[in-house]
Amino acid sequence: MCLMTNSHTTQGKIAFGSGGTLYYGLAGWDSTDGFNRSIFLGRSDDAGASWKTTTVRDTRGLEGEDQQPNRPLSGMAVDTSGDQDTIYLSWRQQNRFVDPNRIANQPVMAVSTDGGATFSSPST
Repeated sequence: MCLMTNSHTTQGKIAFGSGGTLYYGLAGWDSTDGFNRSIFLGRSDDAGASWKTTTVRDTRGLEGEDQQPNRPLSGMAVDTSGDQDTIYLSWRQQNRFVDPNRIANQPVMAVSTDGGATFSSPST
C-alpha cells in the first residue's frame, strides 16, 4: 500500500536530478502498520523502468502516542550543483496523542547529500 491519496490525488513528489535521474518521494504502509506511515524515496536511472528505494523515515513498530501518520509529503527539491545530488524531502509529522492539541503537527524535512542513498534524521 505505498500510495497515499487524498481526494484521489497522489501525494507523492517527483523531481529530476543530474544525469536524468528521476526521484519519487512517497509515503507507504501496510495493514500491520496501524496509523504509522513511513516515508520513502525511489530513484530511477532509466526513466522509471526500474527503481531503487531508500527508507527516509521508518515508523514501523511505533505504538500508542509514538505512532506517526506522516502525511502528506509537502515538498521535494533536488540540488544538482555538487558532485552528488542533494535531496530535500519534507512532510507533515502528525501525532496520535489522546490530547491532540498537546503538541501541534510539525513540518519536518530530511536531507540526503549522497543522491538519495541515505537521509538525515527529520528535523523541524
